[in-house]
Amino acid sequence: MANMHEPLLRFHDKYVKLDAGKKARLRDLRDTNLKRIERGMNRMAGQMKDEVPRPVKVWNQGSYAMNTLILSPVDDYDIDVALVFDAEVLPKRAWEARQQVAAAILEIGGNFSTQPRRRTNAVTVWYADGFHLDFAIYRRRAPGPDSVTLIEHAGARWTPSDPRAMLDWFRNEVRRRSPKPKQGARVRARQLQRIVRLLKCYAHSRPSWDSPGGLLLTVLVVHCYRADNYRDDRALHNTMRAMEGHLKMTIDIPSPIDPAVLLTQKKKYRKQVARFSDRLSVTLQHMRPLRDHRCSNSRAVTAWKQVFNHELR
Repeated sequence: MANMHEPLLRFHDKYVKLDAGKKARLRDLRDTNLKRIERGMNRMAGQMKDEVPRPVKVWNQGSYAMNTLILSPVDDYDIDVALVFDAEVLPKRAWEARQQVAAAILEIGGNFSTQPRRRTNAVTVWYADGFHLDFAIYRRRAPGPDSVTLIEHAGARWTPSDPRAMLDWFRNEVRRRSPKPKQGARVRARQLQRIVRLLKCYAHSRPSWDSPGGLLLTVLVVHCYRADNYRDDRALHNTMRAMEGHLKMTIDIPSPIDPAVLLTQKKKYRKQVARFSDRLSVTLQHMRPLRDHRCSNSRAVTAWKQVFNHELR
C-alpha cells in the first residue's frame, strides 16, 4: 500500500482538526452564557423571592470534550455542556427545568441569531457566525436516606444518565487502544482520536450527504478501529474496511454505556447509517488501487483526494 502517512497527517492538521481560535471562541461563548444563566437565575429568584438555583457541577460533553471537533465547510460549530443542579431547586417537571434555564438566558439577553429556546434534550443558544451551544440540564437526588446519589437528565422526562460516562468511555478507549510511542510505535499518540476526526471529515465531505451525527460516527469508528503502529493512512483504510464489513451485518449501533440501548432507535438515524454504509462501499471501491504494491504516489494522492473531496497538500 502506497505510504501516504505524512500527507494525510498534514491534511489532518491543516484542514480537519478544529483550530485553536475556533475552539477558544466556543469556550468563551460557554463562559459568557454560564454567567448569563447565573445572573438570570439571580434576577428571577429576586423577583420571586425564591432560592437561587445554581449548578453544582458544570461539565463539557460531546465532540468538544472528546477533542474530535473538525473544521466545518459550512461554519457550524457547537459545544455541549452539562449543568447539574440539586433536585430541590429545580421544577419537578423536566420541561419546566429546561424552560427555567432558557428563561434565565433570555432574562439577560445577548447578541443571538435566534432566541435561545428549550428543546427536547437541551437549551440551545445560536449565534450568527455559526456557533451554537447546547446546555443539557441534570438534577441530582438521593431517593432515600441511604441511597446512592442519582443523576437524571431533563429530556422528554427525567431519566437516569451519567453526563460523564460517554466522555470517560471515549478517553479510556483512546488511551487503551491507540499505539503508544513510548512502547515503540512510530505514529503520534492518540491515533484513534485522529481516525475519528478523519472519518467525521469524510462523512461530511459532500454537502448533499445526510450523514450520521458525531456521536453515532464516533461510536461506530471506535468499535471498528484498527490500530497501526507505523501509519495513520493504513489505520484509516483498515478501519474503513472494518466499518464496511460491520455495517453489512447490521446498521444497529448500541450505546457503549448500555448495550441494551440503541443509538439508532429513530428511523431517521437508521436511514442515515444505511446511506453511509452504501457510500462507504463505493468509496472503498475507488480506494482499491491503494492496495496494489505498484500504486504510485500520484495515484495514491488521487485516491485519497476522492475520499475527502479535497486536495491533499
